Amino acid sequence: RDKDVDWERSYAYADSMSDVPILELVGSATVINPNLKLARLATLRCWRIEYWKQAGPHRDMRQGN
Repeated sequence: RDKDVDWERSYAYADSMSDVPILELVGSATVINPNLKLARLATLRCWRIEYWKQAGPHRDMRQGN
C-alpha cells in the first residue's frame, strides 16, 4: 500500500532486473553496476547509471582484526 508515498519525489538504487518494478515507480532511479541488459534498459528509460568499486574485506576495528 502506498501510505501517502510521493513516488515522483522518491529515489531508488538497484543492481538487478528484479528491481525494475521499483525503478519504474520512482522519480529518480539509479542503477548500480548493471549488467548489459539492465544498462540498456536504464539508457532507454534515461535512468542514471553508476559504477561503484567493490569494497575490500571488512575489518572490524573494534575487535582489533
